[in-house]
Amino acid sequence: MITFDSFPLQVIETGEGFLKARVTFAVPGVLPYVYADGIRFEAKLPEDILSADAIESANGKPVVDGHPYDSNGQPYAVTPSNFQNLSKGAISDAHVENGKGVAMITIYDSALIDDIKSGRKTEVSMGFDHDSVNRPGIFNGVKYDSTQRNIRVNHLAVVEHARAGEATKIKLYAGDSAMENNNQTAGNAGGGKPWMYKTLDGKREFAVDSKDLQDELLALNKKIKADGDALRDAHAKLSATPMTKPDEEKEGAKQDLLKQIEEHEAKEKALMEQISALMEGLKKLSEEIPGKIATESDARMDAMESVKSVDCNAKMDGLTTSEIRKLYINKVYGGSIKCDGLDNVAVAAKYEAAKEMRKIMANTFSPVQAQNRQGQIITVDAEKMANDVESKRQALNNAYEENQKKLRG
Repeated sequence: MITFDSFPLQVIETGEGFLKARVTFAVPGVLPYVYADGIRFEAKLPEDILSADAIESANGKPVVDGHPYDSNGQPYAVTPSNFQNLSKGAISDAHVENGKGVAMITIYDSALIDDIKSGRKTEVSMGFDHDSVNRPGIFNGVKYDSTQRNIRVNHLAVVEHARAGEATKIKLYAGDSAMENNNQTAGNAGGGKPWMYKTLDGKREFAVDSKDLQDELLALNKKIKADGDALRDAHAKLSATPMTKPDEEKEGAKQDLLKQIEEHEAKEKALMEQISALMEGLKKLSEEIPGKIATESDARMDAMESVKSVDCNAKMDGLTTSEIRKLYINKVYGGSIKCDGLDNVAVAAKYEAAKEMRKIMANTFSPVQAQNRQGQIITVDAEKMANDVESKRQALNNAYEENQKKLRG
């Protein structure tokens, strides 16, 4: 069985126009795989994936433009009979380095080189054979159902999106100066898209960002399969019923079977409609993601600039946008406002209020204005400020609710 995994590569452009790449192709770990009966977590243990036989099997194997699939949507191996049509390059110098399998690849095909340099195809994915052994355990704190043994590399594919996500982005090099591709997917930070949904007929596979969505699709698959099995059983029973002149009991049994068939057909149709609706929702969500990413990026930059305005030495590495906003609120109010347990909408409202308070404080207590206002009584319209804050909080809450409606489709 051909299986796909993906890893990072770095590319060097040679003087002849070919591309040479240093690529990581074998990493121990645990990944989810989708089968007809559901998801199984399979482990590539170091003694298997980094064995001498597994590493040596990569040398001389072809580099291809995307994984090969037959007319039924099933993956197949690169062989001597189809090599000339599929191969775009080759793998060499496979060895173990820092606990990973690494190698050099050379890409000869000009179209594939153009796709990489233009950013149309920016990730790589390994195709390999293996034996699955039902031996559950734990690796690096992650539980698995089985292990992959006797791993043998068949090919390495250059693809648009691989399972490892951001970790597989191609870095292009011209001479000694590095030039990283700028079409990275924001917000993916190497997490990848490990959740895969395969259609009931097995012909297509989709990467989904939400495990909840994948679980729902798989549950619908199981319902459709169960109803399909029941439908076949009912047809078999109906076919086995003698077509002689029926008595009342036999006629009643036949009518019951016909009713069961109609019910199962209706259920199957309804479930297929749910699948279509979910896939349409997934498509719509994928179209909206770039805009949401841009909005989140702007909000994060605004929060970071606000914190820097009150504490230029503040450390924000690794903090989420909401955590940065909480940091700003804490610094403006000196810790008197607590944000523990608040959701993102409530934090955003308090953050906007803190920004307004900061403006008032700056206008009221700046040294220049203090000199100009000697002898004056400074007053603050607390009611107006509270109304402004509440209006912004309500606007943020409305925006949040509208966003949730869009996500629910």
